[in-house]
Amino acid sequence: MKNFYTIVIASLLLTTSSFGQDTNSVSHISDNLGNTESSRAIYKGTLLTSIGIEYNEEKYQSGDSEFSFKTIGAPVISIGYGIFKFMDIRIGYDLNYYTSYFSQDGSWSNYYSNIEFGSKINLFKQKEWVPELSYSLYYNSDQFVTNTLAFSYNLGEKFRVGGNVGLILYDVKKINLDRQLYFSVNIRYEFFEGFGAFADVKSQDRIYDYMTSQFGLYYRLNNNMQFHLNGGKVFYTNITDLNHNFVNGGFSWMLFGGR
Repeated sequence: MKNFYTIVIASLLLTTSSFGQDTNSVSHISDNLGNTESSRAIYKGTLLTSIGIEYNEEKYQSGDSEFSFKTIGAPVISIGYGIFKFMDIRIGYDLNYYTSYFSQDGSWSNYYSNIEFGSKINLFKQKEWVPELSYSLYYNSDQFVTNTLAFSYNLGEKFRVGGNVGLILYDVKKINLDRQLYFSVNIRYEFFEGFGAFADVKSQDRIYDYMTSQFGLYYRLNNNMQFHLNGGKVFYTNITDLNHNFVNGGFSWMLFGGR
């Protein structure tokens, strides 16, 4: 127990850092600032934990028909550990409670859960005009696999641009790049040390034909601890009358220090 309190006190005493410094910061390895994955694996010997809550609301009305679907995801948890200098392992879990309403059938409630696990590997560090690059592979309990190349590039000490290019595999024997390829773009700006904003756009695989856009804020207490809050909207290609909004927030904590 004494060692635990020592870790907590040491984390709180660490100072903040900016993007331009090559420091070991939770901001560089967290996947919570938008839908875009980070481009860096968790530091060797470091445990990254995060917990959050999500709220989604979908509404659709056409003539006399009305539909709504509300979901609260709580808790949304992820845990990762840096097993090598260039590689980590991660697992995520979320429990979702939902309420559905149809004008013809009334309403009902239920819940479902989801588990995802995988690994991320560093490929390149940022150098001159070469961006930082990583590759990740994750398996989802909904029985699909995601392959993602994540990149980021720091422009000075305050501005960072990043993105993902990925492929979702539902069946390794049936690969259709036109419908299973997705991408995202993420922009961050740090107003002052520890406090910044981000904007994120992600094109989901075209099997479902929708795109997610969001805006959020983050506050980094120190290199090890960070809060985030964001909200956004989902745009559907084939269902223009469906209104889908969401908001979520959470806390990330890096334990044992990065190295």
